[in-house]
Formats: sequence, C-alpha cells, structure tokens
Amino acid sequence: MMTLKNTAETTRLAKRNRVGLGLACVLAALGLGATEGQADLRFLAKGKEFGVAGSLIGDQHATHAAISAKGGYLVWQDNATDESGLGISALRLDAAANAVGAPFRVNASLAGNQEKPQVGLLANGGAMFAWEAGETGFRRVQFRAANAEGMFLAEEAFVTGADSGEQTDPSMTVLGNGTVALAWTDYLMDGDVKGLAGRIVTETGEALTEPFRLNKFTRGNQYGAKMLAMPNGGIAAVWVSDQQQSEKSIDIVARLFNSVGRPLTGEVVVSQPGISSNPVLGIAGNRLMVAWEQVNLDNKKTRWNIHMRSFDLNLKPLTEALTANQKLEGDQFAPSLEGNAEGAMLVWNSLGQDGSREAVVGRFLNQDGLFEGEEFVVNSTKFAGQIEPNVTATSEGQWLVTWSTPNGNGNGMDVAGQRFEVEKDGTVGEQPLDPVSVVFVNPLGEGELMISWPDVGGMDVAHYEVYIDDVPDPKKIGGNYFIWKQLQPGREYAFRVVYQLNDGRRSPMSAFGFNRTWGRDFNKDGLPDDWQREHFGRDSLKWPAAAADADGDGASNHAEFLAGTNPADPDSVLKLTSSMMEQGQRLSWPTEPGSIYQVEKASQLGTGNTEWKAEGSPVLAVENEAGLTVDADEQMSFYRIKRIR
Repeated sequence: MMTLKNTAETTRLAKRNRVGLGLACVLAALGLGATEGQADLRFLAKGKEFGVAGSLIGDQHATHAAISAKGGYLVWQDNATDESGLGISALRLDAAANAVGAPFRVNASLAGNQEKPQVGLLANGGAMFAWEAGETGFRRVQFRAANAEGMFLAEEAFVTGADSGEQTDPSMTVLGNGTVALAWTDYLMDGDVKGLAGRIVTETGEALTEPFRLNKFTRGNQYGAKMLAMPNGGIAAVWVSDQQQSEKSIDIVARLFNSVGRPLTGEVVVSQPGISSNPVLGIAGNRLMVAWEQVNLDNKKTRWNIHMRSFDLNLKPLTEALTANQKLEGDQFAPSLEGNAEGAMLVWNSLGQDGSREAVVGRFLNQDGLFEGEEFVVNSTKFAGQIEPNVTATSEGQWLVTWSTPNGNGNGMDVAGQRFEVEKDGTVGEQPLDPVSVVFVNPLGEGELMISWPDVGGMDVAHYEVYIDDVPDPKKIGGNYFIWKQLQPGREYAFRVVYQLNDGRRSPMSAFGFNRTWGRDFNKDGLPDDWQREHFGRDSLKWPAAAADADGDGASNHAEFLAGTNPADPDSVLKLTSSMMEQGQRLSWPTEPGSIYQVEKASQLGTGNTEWKAEGSPVLAVENEAGLTVDADEQMSFYRIKRIR
C-alpha cells in the first residue's frame, strides 16, 4: 500500500484536532472551531496506477465513471466503436473498479459524432447514460437507460426532441428519489444566445417535467452547467455566466433547485471578477464545494489556476475563493471534484509538473471544505500527456481517478486509473481486500473448461488460486484465466477464485462460476452426440455432418453449435461481420440480450485441429447486437464467435 508524501509518497493529514496554526485560524474566523475526538485521517494511494480498460484500439477520451458498492460503469468517447465517427463506449466495473467483461457501445444511432458521455447509477440497480450527438450546428443531447443486468431498455431518446435548437455540454445526476436530472446548454432557451435547460426523467427515461430554465440572468452566454444531487433531495447547479459582475468578467454562478426543477435560491456568483471557466461540484459532509478554472491576469507565467470555494447546503458562502494549486507556473485546468462522507478529492491537469507535458495533480479536502495536505502528482506514467482527469467516489472513503494516457504502442490513448482511500487510526493494513467479482466458465471440449475472471488491476497480485467444486487444493495461476483439462464429458463443474498479493494478504473467496463440458462425441464427427440428438433426433445415421448447413442459413452445424443457435431454424443464426473504423476493425454479431459471448482468433486454419485463442474479454450482450474492435492486422487472421452463457 503506497501512501502519499507531499508530491511523492505520503502526507499525514490532521483532522480538526491536529490542524496547523494557519488552518486553525481559518476555522476560528469562520466560527467553526476545532472539534476534539475526531479520528486522524490519512489519504492513501491504494495500489498502483493501472489500465482500467486494458489496452484498446484507438483513442479513448473524456472518461466519466459511477461506482457503488455493487459496481458500476466507466464511459468514454472513442474513434474505434462507431464507423460514422466518434462513439460512446462503456465498461462494467466491479466495486473495486476492476473491468468486468469487454467494453460495449452505448449509442445505437451512428449518425454524426457522439461525445461528452455521462453515466449515473439508478436505485433499481440500472444505469442512465447521456451524451451529445450529431453534426456541428445540429448537436442534440440524448440519453439511454439500462436495467440492473446491464441491458438497454430501448434506443436512445432526445432530451427534448429532434427539432429543438442545438444542445451541448450534457450533465446528469441521480436524485435521492430515484429520478434523473439532466442539464445542457441550449441555444433557444433564454432568448439571448446560449442559455441553460434542465429536465427530470424517470429511471426508465420517461419525462416527469417539461424542460425548465436554470439561469435567471440572460444577457450574453450561459453555458457549461454541472449538476449534483443534494442530500435533501434537491439539485445544485453551477455554470459559466457572461458579464454578471462586469462587462469584462466571465463568472461562475451557482443555484439550488428542488427535485422537480423549481428554483430554491437566486443565482449566487461564486468566482471573483475576472475570466473563469469549467466549474465542478462536490459535497463532503455538510459542505457544498465548487471548483473552477480562473485566469491570473497579474502573472504571465501562471495564466490558468484552479480555484475552490465552500458553501453550506443552502448556498451560504463559508470561505472566500482559495487557490487549489500550489504550483503557480504553467496552466492548471480541467478540474474534477468528488466528495463522500470522509472528505473530497479534487484533481486537475497541470502543465509540466511531472517533467513531461500534462500531469494529473490532486489535493484532498476535509469535511469543512478546507484543504488537507499538499498537492501531489497522481499519475506514475510520465510519458507525453496525461489528460482529461475524472474522479469518482467508489464507496465510503474511496475514490477512483481516471484519465487518458498514451498507450505503449504510441498510436492511441488508453484509460489509466489510480485508486485512493482513507486510513483511519492507522488501520489500513486491516482493511479487507475485495473478492474477484465474477468467474466466467467457457466449455472448450468434452474434457476441457476455460475459467476466466476480471484481472485485479494495480494491486501487485502474486498469484491467483482456482478451486474446483469442493476440492480444497487449488491450482495456482499467474494470469486471469486457466484451462482445466481431463474433466468428465457432459458434467457441470463449479469454480471459485482467490488472489494473493505479494505482501501476503489474501482476498475472500469469489462466488461460484459454473458451466458444463461438452457431451461425448462417440461418432467422432466433431459435435457432441447429445446436442445432435436434441436438434436432429435420436437416429444418429440421419445426423448431418458438422460442416453441413442443415437449415440453409449460411452457418454450418458446427458454427451453430459454437454460437448456441438452433441448427434446424434458419432464423436462428450468428454471423460475424467486420467494418473498418478510423482505428482498427469492428467485429459485430446479432445476439440474444443477456447472453455472454467470446470472440476467438486463429492465425491460420488447418485441416487438423486449429489453435483458437480468446480475443479480448467475454462480451455481455446488452441489446440485439454486440461487437468488439480488434487490430486491423497486416497478417491474415481468422475470427469466430461463441456463446458461452
């Protein structure tokens, strides 16, 4: 477990009763005082930097995440999902922010570019996704709901209608009553250039309110709103407003609303006069915090700084604007802020602070909305630029920071991540590890099963242990999959997985994953006899060959066996198609929603046994089509798809 010390490894962060003199004076001036009996806290990096989504094709940008104790999602925009341009991809995460399965495409419509994704977790276990889409000048905000199993309920919907004015900069928050608040910049809302609109929808996407206006002040442009659910069930919103304080000022404004979008306060100007941009919100304890970018007009070497200010939950100011960044040379920009019961974490981009280009820099805040300790560099990789940071609270006292990082091949951007947590009273060593969240079992033959599971990223894993049924002695594995051989044909087996770290700590046992081996192939025609008997009758002399196409749908009987389709039904067929993307090629196939598929790859096809290897992680079908983007290899490669569950 690595801790943070100033800009390197660890910072001892005192909680109220151990504050330094300067911080104590600030608290006294605010009438807050110091409270005895509070636990000492340390904010720690949990494990190492890791690739949250693995190595992907193309450029992954603009990450946003939402994670609860039951897991969640990471979303981003990329150029390798949608053949019409930029698309929105998502990845399921477990509660420890490990990837579960393969990324999937969120947008069903392929027209124009899909950008600036948002995701929120719903009370019913599902998720809501929102983004902007379309050609420049005709952008529209859209959203789409998924159920607790991760399957989409319908295609995406326009937040207002296809014939509305241009809409950009979507923001979304899930309210305490389970509804979803959406906000966006709207060119037709307030009658004077850009305005801000909001709307409340149900967890299934049905409109509960008509669109409402966020801004009262209408002169000039109002844009870039961010929304946050309040503990009382209402909504806090911040945005950029032209010329509220003077004709030369671009300001940050905040306002409170109830759960159906009615304003509870007037507009409160958050920033000092000057040029400000890109506000974000967070709540820690009973403090509402706003951070933003602001130009330092007095220092040509500084330009953009990150400012922060704290309010109570009624939007009453508790502090003046404070400068978050301690490095005062070079631009500081792209803030992201997330709070929980223990405090808050603020991250941003800093030019040149890690010795390369953009670094991801962070700083913690306590429950009073005041900074704890020094700023620190989040990223360990210091090659080129680490850009577009996002922070989300994963559970009580934990955070995940994600950002875009150049991949090792130098031809794209992947998603990097770093976990953080709070240590209370020196008990970090006693904190339990998270179990492996899911175990996939894939039949390979009548005596073989492939067991795979999400790789535990950034945690210095020494090995995994795979347990079969109730046998107490496991197989020790170096990677995150294993082929168990010499099993009985046609029998179901159950597997559990444990991992051990290099420091000796062991995870709890995972839940069971199970599947059955193929049945016996007594006639040696390449297909299990029990499967042929089910589809072609009991007379084995009448069974068609594995290479034959019994129903004339273009897929051989062997291909239908692997795909889990019906070889006697021409409407039941799984065909793999390929489309060239800006980066890589996209493999797509029709699916049965809720099923899990595995793409396999071979370098050549032989007359004997072809060596097929898994390509990527298992793919959960969230609608009637699924896909996986792979390298556009210069050498010939062959792909097939199997339904494994």
